[in-house]
Amino acid sequence: MGILRSSGSYVSEALVSELRAQIEANESRKQELAEMEKRKAEERLSKKAQEIFDQMSDDEKRAKMPESPVAKFGSVAFERLLLAQIKVDLAD
Repeated sequence: MGILRSSGSYVSEALVSELRAQIEANESRKQELAEMEKRKAEERLSKKAQEIFDQMSDDEKRAKMPESPVAKFGSVAFERLLLAQIKVDLAD
């Protein structure tokens, strides 16, 4: 920061642009960290849902997710839908 004789103090454009760049870099880092935390939370939720799914009996699975023409019991679609339902229940 400098002082002009007639108009008072001033901040150089170089300093202003440097500070703006630092602020933008910090905001970018904050966003990256928030996204990483979100991914970690989603991974923990998926892992917990998979553990619950693995421990469920066939009867419990059928009770939790009724069979449909599109998602027959034991199919990949049925398992994905059931896992999604378990995740929703865990999130609540």
